[in-house]
Amino acid sequence: MPRLMQAARPAPMGEAPLAQHIGQEVATGAHVSAVRFISGAMAAALGDGTVRFWEPGVPEPESIVAHSGPILAVATHAEAGTILTGGDDGLVCRVGLSGAHPVAETGGKWVDAVAAAPWGGIAFSSGKAVTAIRSDGTRREIATNSTVQGLAFAPKGRSLAIAHYGGVTLADMQAKPSANRLLAWMGSHIAVSFSPNGRYVVSAMNENVLHGWRIEDGADMRMSGYPSKPRSLSWSPGGAWLATSGADCAVLWPFRGKQGPMGKQATPIAFAQALVTAVSCHPVSDAVAVGYADGAVVFARRGDDAVIPVRAADGDRITDLGFDAGGHLFGYGTEGGRLGLLDLRGIGR
Repeated sequence: MPRLMQAARPAPMGEAPLAQHIGQEVATGAHVSAVRFISGAMAAALGDGTVRFWEPGVPEPESIVAHSGPILAVATHAEAGTILTGGDDGLVCRVGLSGAHPVAETGGKWVDAVAAAPWGGIAFSSGKAVTAIRSDGTRREIATNSTVQGLAFAPKGRSLAIAHYGGVTLADMQAKPSANRLLAWMGSHIAVSFSPNGRYVVSAMNENVLHGWRIEDGADMRMSGYPSKPRSLSWSPGGAWLATSGADCAVLWPFRGKQGPMGKQATPIAFAQALVTAVSCHPVSDAVAVGYADGAVVFARRGDDAVIPVRAADGDRITDLGFDAGGHLFGYGTEGGRLGLLDLRGIGR
């Protein structure tokens, strides 16, 4: 695959960051592991084992204790108003404003990854072992040859993607283990994601590259050119583009058409002097939120050099960011424990 395209760095806009106009920001005192949105509120998982639920207009988020140590993995649960968390205390919990409810445990071993299916099933990993629990409570154990780094359910199917050393395993939750399919590629695969249409699965690798497969025929593709690990992956509405972190810009790979990104160039947007650490595509438009290692956040758009400053750089690395399902709310978290929440409906009021 060709290396990343180069483009001119856009001049920053003269206006103050959006967060100063329509946003709220608070200090939590703990590293922010992940940011999700559920039922009109931001749910932020922290390194102190708590989940902070924050609604627009409320001065401070509500804190729910979920784990006795850091939260290591997070997924949005199919049950409204809850997220699924995994901690270094060996617990897997469903967490909402009513509290934290353990759903599984590993005997004290770290929970490395969690995933939740739209149909209600969940999965989690600890070391080389993966446990899948169907919505009816039936459990299935899946053993791998190396430590599992990432999990993802197919958006409309019953497949579970398992990222590990040597590739990605696709496990059919309703078939025998012998039906598992290995998508092999040498190296350590540390995150995995299905395209929204379920045609592609893409993994982030420890070798500063992405690797993807077209599921129908196993055709694979290598997406390279990153100076650091592209850990953050986000699909545009409909899956036409995959936005990624790992460079001094957000990198957008095209997935339209039968060939996907094979033989095509990536599109870079929102260049900066710092590495991109988090990306999130707006759910109903072509905008992309981009967070950087220096703490800055901007909104950018494919095909447009302009960016909208959201948060000014302060040296506090952005660890995660995202929109709610309607694209009305936006939130971010930092390595130093700051949370930001913006109600985008407030723009122009």
